[in-house]
Amino acid sequence: MTDAPRQPQSRIGLGALIQVEEDDVSSWWLMLPDGGGRIIEVGGQRVTVVSPASPVGKEVMGLEEDDEVELWLGGRDRTLTISSVR
Repeated sequence: MTDAPRQPQSRIGLGALIQVEEDDVSSWWLMLPDGGGRIIEVGGQRVTVVSPASPVGKEVMGLEEDDEVELWLGGRDRTLTISSVR
C-alpha cells in the first residue's frame, strides 16, 4: 500500500491509517469511531477497521511511528511495531 494519498501525521488518532509490523509481516489498520473489526479493501490492500473504544484501539491511540505495543490478541501475547501513521 505504497500509493496511499494520505500525509503522515505524528500520532494515532481518529482517521489514522496505521501500518503495523509483527515478525516481518505487515498489516494495515484504519482508526474509525465505528465498525471495529470490519475488513475493508483500500487500493487493493486489506485494512482492518479499529475503534478507539476497543481494547486494541485504546492501546494504540496516541502512539507514533516506531512505537511498540504489547497486546493480547488472538489468544496470545503479541508485540507490534507501528511502522507508519498517515
